[in-house]
Amino acid sequence: MAKRGTLQLAMKELNGEEILARLSDGEYASVIARELGVVGSSITRHFADDPRYRSALEDGAAVRLELAENDLRNSDTPIDVMRGSAVWKAVSWRAEKEHPERWGGKPIVNLTFNGGMDAALGDAAATLMAKIRKNEAGHQLMNVPVPDAVNERGELV
Repeated sequence: MAKRGTLQLAMKELNGEEILARLSDGEYASVIARELGVVGSSITRHFADDPRYRSALEDGAAVRLELAENDLRNSDTPIDVMRGSAVWKAVSWRAEKEHPERWGGKPIVNLTFNGGMDAALGDAAATLMAKIRKNEAGHQLMNVPVPDAVNERGELV
């Protein structure tokens, strides 16, 4: 079983540059840690403040994505296609969750106003004013005069 806090001893056997290189090549930290006889979180804690660690993890994710895609493309049998598809989904899901800035879904919002922005805001303001004057039951909400119109700049008149 892996021991906690023994990464410093393991680092004598395998230097930090080599660990980062292996992560960049797509190896998982848990596999490297097991070989070193430490728990996987030891590697994360050791490199927590090293910007090269985050970069190595992202490079490793790219390598795993490419390998999964190649395996899927080179599948010969339906079983291999299904297996490759499952691996691809798992690898791409992990890349999206661990590196959303690169592989995460990016929201796209398109706003379209028929008649322009002023007309759209004017309609919205008129609807809001009608709701302010009366609630759903038709009772008066306030005794303050409310403007009935909005000019071309969207100002209440």
